[in-house]
Amino acid sequence: MINYNKTHTFSYRVPVIIAIIIIGTLKINAQNQVTGTVSNRNQPIPYASVTINADSASSSTIKGYAITNDDGKFSIKADFQINDWLIVQCLGYKELKRQITSTSEVFNLQMEEDVVSLSEITVKANYSGMKFSDDTVSLDTKHYAIGTEENIGEVLKKIPGMEVNETGKVSYAGRNIGKILIDGKDIISSSSNLAINNLSADLMESAEVLTNYKNNSITDAFKKDETLALNIKTSRKQNYDGYVECSGGYKNKFQTKSNLLHIGEKGSFSAILSANNVGNAVFSIEDYISNIVGIDNLLSQNKTTYSLSNEESKMLLPPDNVYRNTNGALSINTTYKPSENFNFKGNVIYNGSFIGASNYSEDLYFSGNVANKKDERNEDVNHYITANFQEIWNIKENLEINVSTRFNLGKYNAKQSLSNNISNKSFLADNHNDLLSTQFIQELSTNYILGNGLLYSYIRVDASNRDNSYRILSDSLLLPIGYLPTYEEEYPYIFVANTITRKLSVSPEVGYVFPLFKNVNLNTSLSYDYFRNKLIYLDDRSIYEFSKWDKFQTNIRLEKNKGFFRFGLGVELSLNSYMGNVFDKRDTKGFVSPELSASLIFSPKHRLNLSVIYDTKPTEIEFLAKNSRVAGYNEMLNGSSLTKWFNNEANISLNYSIFSLKRICSKSPCIALKPPRSICLVYYGT
Repeated sequence: MINYNKTHTFSYRVPVIIAIIIIGTLKINAQNQVTGTVSNRNQPIPYASVTINADSASSSTIKGYAITNDDGKFSIKADFQINDWLIVQCLGYKELKRQITSTSEVFNLQMEEDVVSLSEITVKANYSGMKFSDDTVSLDTKHYAIGTEENIGEVLKKIPGMEVNETGKVSYAGRNIGKILIDGKDIISSSSNLAINNLSADLMESAEVLTNYKNNSITDAFKKDETLALNIKTSRKQNYDGYVECSGGYKNKFQTKSNLLHIGEKGSFSAILSANNVGNAVFSIEDYISNIVGIDNLLSQNKTTYSLSNEESKMLLPPDNVYRNTNGALSINTTYKPSENFNFKGNVIYNGSFIGASNYSEDLYFSGNVANKKDERNEDVNHYITANFQEIWNIKENLEINVSTRFNLGKYNAKQSLSNNISNKSFLADNHNDLLSTQFIQELSTNYILGNGLLYSYIRVDASNRDNSYRILSDSLLLPIGYLPTYEEEYPYIFVANTITRKLSVSPEVGYVFPLFKNVNLNTSLSYDYFRNKLIYLDDRSIYEFSKWDKFQTNIRLEKNKGFFRFGLGVELSLNSYMGNVFDKRDTKGFVSPELSASLIFSPKHRLNLSVIYDTKPTEIEFLAKNSRVAGYNEMLNGSSLTKWFNNEANISLNYSIFSLKRICSKSPCIALKPPRSICLVYYGT
C-alpha cells in the first residue's frame, strides 16, 4: 500500500475497521460453501478451474468460480442450490462433473489424465471468446467489440474478468497487470495507463493475458511475486498509429488529446499529449508511481509511503475550488533493442500548469460585534520535467547489468494577494514565491548467478537542490523582523529572504540470495548509507546549518515467494553515526530493526497480508534547524526543540482484499470480477 504524503492521507479508525470486518464476515457466511481438493493419483492439481453451474451441460450461468491453489485445494462461497453441478477443468485432464448434494459439501475429486494431450483447451459453450493454454489466456477481442469503441480500454472493459479504471490501469481476475506489451514487445510500459485510454481500438486484433510473465531477466526466479502482462496483438498493416482529439466549449473551455505510436523491428517511439482547462488530471498517479518512481523499487525496499514534492502534486493532484486551471502534459517514450544482449528505454515527461484561485469570506462575531472580511487571490504557475533512462546489458547467460538515470527539474512561481479587514482595522499583503528545484538520481546494479544463488550489487546516488526565494510586501508590521522601506504607497514595507536546501545520499549494497528449498530463499547483505543535509537561509542574516548521517548495516532475511503461504522474516543490525553543527555533539548508536511479513493467498480473489516493520531514519534538517525563519507574511518558523538525530518508526499493516463475482454481461458463459475491496488496518508509531 502506498500512501501519498502532503495532505492526501487515507486512514481508518480501529472501531470502524472492526465493524466493517464483522459485517463483511456475516455477509460471506450467509452464502453456501463448497470446498475440496482436486488431485490425480493423490497428487494435487494446481490451477484447475472449478465452477458451479445449474446443469451439467455448462450451458447455464456460472454461479461460483475458483482456481485450485498449489495444494490442489479450492473453496467457493456462492448462492447455489442442492442438485447444482460442480464442473472441474484442467489442461491435460478429462473434464470432471459432480452433483452437489449439500450446501456445505466437501469434495475429494480425482481427475483422469486425457488420452490425447491437447496444446490448448477452447471453452465453446456459446463461445466465450476465451482460450486457456498453460499460463496464457487468449482473448478474442473482436467477439466483445461492437464497433463503437474509440480506444483499447473501452474494448477491454467488456471482457469478463477484465477491469480498466478511469486512469487506464488494467487488472484481470482481481490482479493488477504490471506490463503492457505490443506484439510481445515491451515498448509502451513507460506510459501504459495513458496508452490504454489513448490508443485506437482499431489497432488491436486480439489480446493475451500472460499470468506468469518473464522478461528473460536472470532475477526472474528470485522475484517476490508473479507478474501479469497484457499482450496486445496488432494487424501490423502499418507501423504508425495515432490520432488527435480536440473539443471546445463555453467560456473558452477546451480539452485535447493526441497520440503517435511507431513500432519498428528493433524499437519503438510513442508520444502522448494531453491538455485541458476543465480541471481534469493529465497524468495519473498510478502511471507516475509505476513507471517513473518505480513500483518494483518501492516494494523491493519494503516502502509503504512515498512523499510527493510540491511540483509532483501540482501535476498529479489538480486542486479544487479554482476559477482557472490550465494543465497539460507531454509524455515521450522510446525503446531500442538491437540484440538480445542490450535493451534501452527512455521516458521524458513535461507538465505545465496555471492555476488561479479566489476566496472571499465575511465573518461576524456577535461577541464584541466584531466583523472580519477576507479577500484572498492566488496564482500558481508550475513547470516540471522528469526524464528517466534505463539500459540493460546481458553480458553472459549468468551476468546482467542495469543502469538507471533520472533527472527532475521543477520551476514553481506563486503569487498571493490578501486583503483583511477586522472591525475597521485592515492590512494588505502580497507574497511572491519562486522555487527552482533539481534532482539527479543514478542507480547501478549487477546480478550474477553464482552456484544455485544470486550474487548482486547495487549503488544509488541521489543529489537534490531546492532554491526557494520569496518577497513579502505589506502595509503592516506583522512580524518581529527587519522590514525594508519602499516607495509604494499601498505597500510601504518589504521583506526579502532565500532558503536553499541541499541533500546528498549515497547507498551501496552487496548481497547474496540462496535458495534453501522450494520457493524459500535466504537473503544476506551488507550495505552502507551516507546522507548529508544542508540548509542555507539568507535574509538580513546568513545562516548555515548541516547534518550528516553514516549507517553501516547487515541484513538477514528469510522469505518464501510463492504458494498459498508466503512470508518474510528478517533483521537488520546497524551502527549509526550522526554529526553536524545543529548540535554540539556527535552521536553513535547501534540498532536492531526486525521485520515480519506474511500473506495468505487463498485464491486470485482472496488475499490476507500482514507486515510489521521497525526502522530508524535520520531527521530532516528542516526539523533540526535551531534558527528562526520566515515562512509567510504572517508566519514564522521558530528554532527546533528536537534533540534527537533520528526517528524510530514502527509500521504495522493488516490488509485483506476480496474480489467478488458478479454477472455483468449477457453472453454465456460469463464470468466478471468486480474491483477489489480492501479492508486495511494500519498503525504508524514513532
